[in-house]
Amino acid sequence: MNSLKMLLAFAVFISLIGCNTVSTLENIPNNFEYITDTANVDYKGVNNVVYYDFSSAKETTLAYDTWHIAFDTDRFIIANSGDYGYYVVVCSTGVMDIRLDLSTWADSLAIDQEKGHFRLVTEESNSLGTNYKTGSGMGSVYTGNVYIIATRDNGFYKMQITGSLPMGAGLRMRIDSLSGNGAVEDTFEIDSDYDYVYVNLASRTAVKVAPPKESWDVRFGRTGDFIMSNIWNGRSSVSINAKTGVEAAKVDSSQLADVLSAGNLAFSTVRNTIGHGWYKYNRVDKVYELLPTVYVIKTTEGHYAKMKMLSFKGPNGESFWSMFKYYYQSDGSTTFSN
Repeated sequence: MNSLKMLLAFAVFISLIGCNTVSTLENIPNNFEYITDTANVDYKGVNNVVYYDFSSAKETTLAYDTWHIAFDTDRFIIANSGDYGYYVVVCSTGVMDIRLDLSTWADSLAIDQEKGHFRLVTEESNSLGTNYKTGSGMGSVYTGNVYIIATRDNGFYKMQITGSLPMGAGLRMRIDSLSGNGAVEDTFEIDSDYDYVYVNLASRTAVKVAPPKESWDVRFGRTGDFIMSNIWNGRSSVSINAKTGVEAAKVDSSQLADVLSAGNLAFSTVRNTIGHGWYKYNRVDKVYELLPTVYVIKTTEGHYAKMKMLSFKGPNGESFWSMFKYYYQSDGSTTFSN
């Protein structure tokens, strides 16, 4: 067995026993064979997202409890919940005076699409987004609406977006406790190397918890994930780095070797193109089943990788221990050499 095959066998063994918070594959040559790796999204532990880069076989984990809201270069605001993260819910109050005591609003916490005031932020329903303003560009008018953010550790904050920096370089906002009456305006600048500006409301600081936007291809996480009274909901999902030009295509195939080319595939830039389409739930046997699917991904470098998911749960029943196998075509060709 040559040294490369020994390295790959060692990586697979390490993945199987669960040591995968940092990739075991280093300094990979330009033309390597099939790689098997894992993305252990530890929903009940310390991380809720795993970022993966095919060209280097490296992963980065994002700790769920280090950020509460985030915004991108378009000043589109998300919360750490639903399609984007772990468990942060949002209430749009309709109140315009952040100095008011809003303590009683915490008593109405309920995640209910029909009745509750607080909402998960999902792709389809985002009370934040750009709803804090009307108009666009230089003609934008900030509504002054106060949002209440409830965090996983039962923290409550009221937040008001007050404006933006010139040329869209960041956002200004007021953050306070529900009973506070003197919120100080904070300024959060955008770092163009990163996909989002992640904000911790408790410390009122920006935190860098994700890799630079050009250094990852896919993100393993959960769609619609939340916990309330020990009830879990949501689906394990894989997102592509669409903002940097990553695209994905689905091929109905049970074997990676059967997918020979990326040239004639229908690629999509939708973030959840892969999503949770690689498995289904068998309601009769009450088990998750993998589907015969291969995904071809155009990476941040403009090269192609083909990937197949191998497992849904870990060896000890972990909720989302995704073992996957892939081949990265490092020369940019649309034809796979392996």
